[in-house]
Amino acid sequence: MMNILAMVAAIGTFYGATLGTNVRAIVAAPFPDVVTSDVGQIWTWRATAGAIAVTMRATTGDDGTIRMIDVLARGTAAGPDIAMPVASRARLTFGKAVAADADALFGAPEFEGAGPFPDGGGQAAFRGYAFANDREAVLLFDAGGGPLREMFFGERAALARAGLIPHEAPPDIFKAATLAKLGSADFGKPKEGVAYTRIAVNADGSVAGATVFVSSGDSDLDAIALLIDRGSTFVPASRNGAPVASVYFRREAFILSGGKP
Repeated sequence: MMNILAMVAAIGTFYGATLGTNVRAIVAAPFPDVVTSDVGQIWTWRATAGAIAVTMRATTGDDGTIRMIDVLARGTAAGPDIAMPVASRARLTFGKAVAADADALFGAPEFEGAGPFPDGGGQAAFRGYAFANDREAVLLFDAGGGPLREMFFGERAALARAGLIPHEAPPDIFKAATLAKLGSADFGKPKEGVAYTRIAVNADGSVAGATVFVSSGDSDLDAIALLIDRGSTFVPASRNGAPVASVYFRREAFILSGGKP
């Protein structure tokens, strides 16, 4: 179990990744991937330990505040203990039966059913529980009546946006901006680092501005990342089919030996 807990810590200081935390507080090596989608900015860490592999995703708003967390464990070994975002700090253990553990902690489920895992990979039973404050909820997916293998918890609005609470799905349809053309810049100093930037995208797909969201630790690399961003163009975001201004997050990994990154 200690090996598994160490692995979870390695995929983004997991116990610091709670609802309301700013993702900048937990970004550390190994650096996560980040994408912008119609549910927000998704920061992803992956790690393996023996016969188990764990993926953790933190979905944030434009300001980097975590609104939803997804944990997926694959493999035959027992998985990690995961602390739930509730006042009791109750924990569920991947690899144990879902119903008995969860019902004891949260009471009767608000809804339940069966369907494919959100990330694919076969059928799963799911149970959804509302927390006492009625603003947050947790969904647990098991392996067809077996051990807990995937869990989403977060703000109900974020879960609805992801289609996990269908009867609460918002009426508007939002499609995030996508990168159409990446900018470029010459930079002669051989350095390495990773920078995360926040790009404001106009409704016509042009860049209104860019700022460093998580620094690479080197001012030169941060500057070149911003030059690249400001020279980029996007397919604009849309809401109900109409173009709208939006925010896009980008991860820039530099491995430089001179010239272009």
